[in-house]
Amino acid sequence: MPQINVKSETSLGTINVSIPEGTQTTGPLEWDGAINLPQLLSPNDIMLDSLNNADVNAAIEIGFPDTTRIFSQPVKIIIPGQAGKLAGWILNGKFTPITCLMKTDSANDLEKNNEGYLNVGDDLIIWTNHFTTFVTYTEHINTTKSKVPLLSDVSVSYWCYDAISSLIGKGIVFGYPDGTFKPDAYITRAEFVAMLAKAVSLNTCETTGTFMDLSVNDWCYGAVNAANSARLVSGTGNNMFEPNTLITREQIAIIVTNALGDKTPIDSTQLDIFSDKSTISKWAISGMTHAVKAGIISGMTTYTLAPKANATRAQAAMMIYKMLLALGK
Repeated sequence: MPQINVKSETSLGTINVSIPEGTQTTGPLEWDGAINLPQLLSPNDIMLDSLNNADVNAAIEIGFPDTTRIFSQPVKIIIPGQAGKLAGWILNGKFTPITCLMKTDSANDLEKNNEGYLNVGDDLIIWTNHFTTFVTYTEHINTTKSKVPLLSDVSVSYWCYDAISSLIGKGIVFGYPDGTFKPDAYITRAEFVAMLAKAVSLNTCETTGTFMDLSVNDWCYGAVNAANSARLVSGTGNNMFEPNTLITREQIAIIVTNALGDKTPIDSTQLDIFSDKSTISKWAISGMTHAVKAGIISGMTTYTLAPKANATRAQAAMMIYKMLLALGK
């Protein structure tokens, strides 16, 4: 298609959409090729899944509700007066934050990512490869001392309520559209690394992939490669990362130890209290020792570590939470 520049006058101001020349687009089979102009939705009608600590500032629908248009190269959306806000998008009721904060107003700054945002003057600019409903929002801290349930399956008395609520407040973890967290569900290697990348503020824009089982279109591509570049994670061998494989407790121990940067000599006798110490992989002994010493990982029972057990979402949240405390964040 030719270069397309669209201006839509709204109560926010003029919303600008630019589609570069030569861009190709795809959509559902029933799509007739038309793209609706940007239109404002009422922020009061927008729910950001489990982001109970966020206020929606603006909601802009481009295209059609609950359908998406995919572009072959990034397109640019200028939302007036929204500088300083966070950005994300909603499709079929599911909210996805845009985590890549760009350095320059250029699609080249995205490198391997499909979308990002930046502030220019008073405006917020989104570069993306799709159209749907976009939102700008502001996170706020609940200063009340009383605890309130955030999700239906995480009560205020739940053993890691504080960890989960803290990470939700920081935008590191999210619940599901049905209002649950699924704390006992196992977590994959990609999901944990995505949490880590947000927790330690890795730049997921500027990444170069090395793993054969990850493509630039994978949702976790930026986070995994940024963590790998920062030497926080490594693959499983043969240039593979196995993003969808469940992560184990000893693998997390290595990752959080790398994030802490603790290079002091280990004294693995600290693990002698655990009857299953001998089941720890040799490559994980150092990480497990440091993680136990720092109080990030505790036993599954008084005398067992279960190093090869798959970690749950709740356990992963607690370990990220403790890691941040250890880092003074």
